[in-house]
Amino acid sequence: MSDDSFTEVTSSSWLERMGGAVVGGILSPVLVLLGVVLVFIIEWDAADNRRALADGVRDVISVGSVRVNPENEGQLVYLSAMATPVSSVRDSVFELDLKVLRLKRSVEMFQWVEHSESETTKKIGGEIETATTYTYKKEWSEESENSNLFKVTQGHVNPKVMQYKSEVRTSQAVHVGPFLLGAGLVKQMKDFTPYRVNFIPSALKSAVISGDGVIYIKSCAGSSPESPMIGDLRVSFSVVKPGVISVVGRQHGAVLVPYKCENGPEIALIGRGQIPAGLLFEKAQADNRHGLWIMRGLLVLMIAVGIFLGFKPVCVFLDIIPCLGDLGEVAFGFIAIVIGGVIGSVAVAISWLYFYIKI
Repeated sequence: MSDDSFTEVTSSSWLERMGGAVVGGILSPVLVLLGVVLVFIIEWDAADNRRALADGVRDVISVGSVRVNPENEGQLVYLSAMATPVSSVRDSVFELDLKVLRLKRSVEMFQWVEHSESETTKKIGGEIETATTYTYKKEWSEESENSNLFKVTQGHVNPKVMQYKSEVRTSQAVHVGPFLLGAGLVKQMKDFTPYRVNFIPSALKSAVISGDGVIYIKSCAGSSPESPMIGDLRVSFSVVKPGVISVVGRQHGAVLVPYKCENGPEIALIGRGQIPAGLLFEKAQADNRHGLWIMRGLLVLMIAVGIFLGFKPVCVFLDIIPCLGDLGEVAFGFIAIVIGGVIGSVAVAISWLYFYIKI
């Protein structure tokens, strides 16, 4: 063991491995069936979204930026206008009071982080030996690392809590033309840009500011931005600025809120700049397709893993002679991918056709 790494060697007998493989084999059909069911569920959800967006682009009403028309009450409307906060967004801890739409505080702590890497060796008779190397590095991280859970805690102790946490604050009221923007729409605005702080809060006189406006809070004397110590914090800010936006939502009095469609999904679209309604809907349809393909790929992989688990007892049996076990894993892995791909593709095709025809 060195100051920042430790290697642990563990072993599993052939019988222990076979027991786990048998359990996996029993779960194999459950995992495959669950994958197929989830394929139908995501296709159903994507079809509902596709239909809602298609109906929305046909029915949306373009409204003016001068006054609210009561005749459009409850309707899906489109508006492009300047978005401005009614009141400022405050971060009282760091004494910020800004006329912005959203304010994000990002807090990182310099701390020990544990990394692990394992290497497995098969032995004659089916036993496996696993060497796991734990490496400890000092890094800036936004998540607090619990050093009590480290494999080696001695010499790798982190503070139990972070004095300050990352958070996002949103303006309580945002004007878009004659309308107020509902909170659900404001929170969709994520085009944050860095905000440079140029003063040190009165409660943090020991802190320093770097050239890029990041506040460094020292945990003890002697630390600095160039040579941080465990427990030091660095705090940065970013904002969503006022500006022209384009939005699609339901007119509820003088407030724009998400539009609830008859078939379930909600429509709440927003984009920076003057974007035609048609383009907002096109982007939403593209995002829907992109997300659907990602989920399809993950579920096909899930089905393939389920099938491979069914072959796992055979692979473990062949591991009595390691080279045969390796060949078996490659062969059965390929077979599982092919079968999983076929089952997944058929499930996708059937569910897509069913919901496409239904809709």
